[in-house]
Amino acid sequence: SVALDTQAFARAIERPAAIVDIGGGSLQISLFDKDTLVSTQNFRMGVLRMRSTLDHIGAGIRRYDQLVTELVSSQLSIFTKMIVKDRRVENIVLLDDYVSPVISRLKTGGEQGVVNAKQFVAYIDDTLNHSSRETAKLLDISEDNVQLMYISGLLVKCIISHLGAETLWAPGVTLCDGIAYEYAEERGLLVEPHDFEQDIVACARNIAKRYQGSKSRSETLQAICLAIFDAMGETHGLGGRERLLLQIATILHDCGKYINLINLAECSYNIILSTEIIGLSHRERAIVANVVRYNHEEFDYYESTAFLSRGLDHDAYLIIAKLTAILRIANALDRTHKQKFRNVRIQVEEGRLVIQVDTNADITLEKGLFGNRAAFFEQIYGLKPVVIQKRLL
Repeated sequence: SVALDTQAFARAIERPAAIVDIGGGSLQISLFDKDTLVSTQNFRMGVLRMRSTLDHIGAGIRRYDQLVTELVSSQLSIFTKMIVKDRRVENIVLLDDYVSPVISRLKTGGEQGVVNAKQFVAYIDDTLNHSSRETAKLLDISEDNVQLMYISGLLVKCIISHLGAETLWAPGVTLCDGIAYEYAEERGLLVEPHDFEQDIVACARNIAKRYQGSKSRSETLQAICLAIFDAMGETHGLGGRERLLLQIATILHDCGKYINLINLAECSYNIILSTEIIGLSHRERAIVANVVRYNHEEFDYYESTAFLSRGLDHDAYLIIAKLTAILRIANALDRTHKQKFRNVRIQVEEGRLVIQVDTNADITLEKGLFGNRAAFFEQIYGLKPVVIQKRLL
């Protein structure tokens, strides 16, 4: 069943689609376009939070439609204006505890759990005309959950209105499904139709685009960083996940310039730490933010308590130090932002990291400013970086 759900998910996001996750305290909307994650945004308007607000106002259920719309429309309007823009979102994938079970019981004549958006809106409007007891009996749910079902349904109704969605799919997945999926994926029991790691990369690229980061510059840094990372596999002892974090750091390395050129490091750090990147945990996002920060600032060693104050343990500190050293070397090799090197080859030999570059350009500046960043790299890895220029014929 998990395999079938992932295949259906892959089909659902082939066209512009939104995954809507309604929790107790927050609402999360993840926008996909052409099978690629565009952006993820959290809103403080989950079901329980919304019910608390409505109870505080003392509003009756009959007024929920108007009040919920007024509470959420302003934030959804900003989301559609800044993120969705002129995209036409066709599908909504709904993850919640109250509306999804109801949708799964609806007989639409099509695939189970899939309803027409207009049909869903009409159904929610109709249920508001019944008493809580009647609705509970009709839907075979607890009367205590009717109020929460109303609120969740009205939230979905508002989202449909702002995104213009045509189809609503409630797959009814749970945390247990996620555990089963992860188990099957790790043991090769499941062939994944969708590359979720590429979603993370695509999301980072969209963030960089939003803050006007240099695409050519990030591609150059990415090529150099990943070449160094791959050549030093036995030295750094890091895995594929850390490689992904390094790739994200190269993409977002200069996003802070959008706010302030002088305080680039601090601004970049705050942007990354404050921006949701679906697929990355808070700890992983903090690692990326610190790698980008220390690419520009003096490195804070673990004894300085800077990492402890940010809630990062010693293992995270070591990852940050190793990835920062690699990013600094790559940054030094493209100090002028002119992408002077056509090919970069990396070799580890006799206590040195030999970086051979193919170019006929003048790299006097790159070599001259290479020393400080090379010193930090040598301190972390015990390898001395050496740049060798090979001129093209």
